[in-house]
Amino acid sequence: MAERETLTTKEAGELLGVSATTITRMVGAKELEGFKLNPHRRNSPFRIFRDSVDKLLKRRHDETLS
Repeated sequence: MAERETLTTKEAGELLGVSATTITRMVGAKELEGFKLNPHRRNSPFRIFRDSVDKLLKRRHDETLS
């Protein structure tokens, strides 16, 4: 099974046009799929799955066409 490509919160934010903080909130709200590199550390950085960013971008694009 192939590994899923991941992005930093900054990279995901640049693709979606939002801040890294917003990306972290979106993961918490289950709008994006991601994980903490070290779940036991409070300020551990997140990684966001690229395919979840792509799905959100597609949904946004489809909504603008409706």
